[in-house]
Amino acid sequence: MIFVITGTQKFEFNRLLRAMDELLANKEITDKVFAQTGYSTYIPQNYGYSQYLPMSEFEKYVSEASLIVCHSGGAAINTALKAGKIVVTVPRLQKFNEHVDDHQLEIAKKYGDSNYLEICYDIEKLSEHIEIAKNKEFAKLENSKSKIVDIIDKWLEEGERMC
Repeated sequence: MIFVITGTQKFEFNRLLRAMDELLANKEITDKVFAQTGYSTYIPQNYGYSQYLPMSEFEKYVSEASLIVCHSGGAAINTALKAGKIVVTVPRLQKFNEHVDDHQLEIAKKYGDSNYLEICYDIEKLSEHIEIAKNKEFAKLENSKSKIVDIIDKWLEEGERMC
């Protein structure tokens, strides 16, 4: 099962939800899919979804997933990696009004450079990135205070001080 996580901030991520729907409709993905859609307005036609999930249900979906497709938020990525899941991340982009800036590109790059996950920069190639991720050997996130987490925590703290 693929679990899609869009986050809970007040931004939609219709682009990702629509792409997953199209991949299922075109049979490019045959896995069962479930999504936590957050503030998105797109209604999936080919897979189950819930706008928000209680933490216990969210953790259940993470646990049952063989692969997680998520936005490039630190919490979503860390949750998936700590659970030992294969992760494909799709950064939210400012040009689509999915966030206030493109900081998710930087977060994705930090994790990608350490070989923790697969990054999909072009939503049209999501299916390819999912297949690559299924067949790729990734580094394991050893603990919650790994070097990459320290780097991202420091980067986020510096950003907050600048706001």
